[in-house]
Amino acid sequence: MKQILYVLLILLPLIGQAQEDVFLSELQGMMKFNNDRIIELAQAIPAEKFDWAPSEEVVDVRGILKHVSGAIYFYAPYFGIDLPPDYDRTALDGVTGKEASIAAAQGAFAFAQEYLPQIDLTTLNQEVELPFGKYSRRELLFIMFEHSGEHKGQLIAYARMNGVVPPWSK
Repeated sequence: MKQILYVLLILLPLIGQAQEDVFLSELQGMMKFNNDRIIELAQAIPAEKFDWAPSEEVVDVRGILKHVSGAIYFYAPYFGIDLPPDYDRTALDGVTGKEASIAAAQGAFAFAQEYLPQIDLTTLNQEVELPFGKYSRRELLFIMFEHSGEHKGQLIAYARMNGVVPPWSK
């Protein structure tokens, strides 16, 4: 009986680590799903609608892509990930037009897919302070995922207001 308990005590941390590996892998897959949908939808929206917004108080289609892209880079340092050497925040602000906006988003989403597996799983409980509050790195992963989902929904609404059916709904 003691041998079984010793084995369990040795294996418990490994089981916890395996669960974190699965968690991060699944979250990465869901981020890719959301981000792929954002790109599909952006490609379906006509170029002349990229500066369209339902009112002056909200951001346009191009601005949504820029915002979601910028957030990907914003979160990286909170996970201990270095920004790409060629990343320039001011260049992202100057992105205009459909093709450049989509390319910028694709670059940001590719960077997220690159850095998510690099996150040190042993630091997920570590608290980080963002401009909008203190969160564990695990919570920040959920915030990051929800953020892309929120703006995917915003793009869906914008598209439908302009008679564009999301490609996956056809």
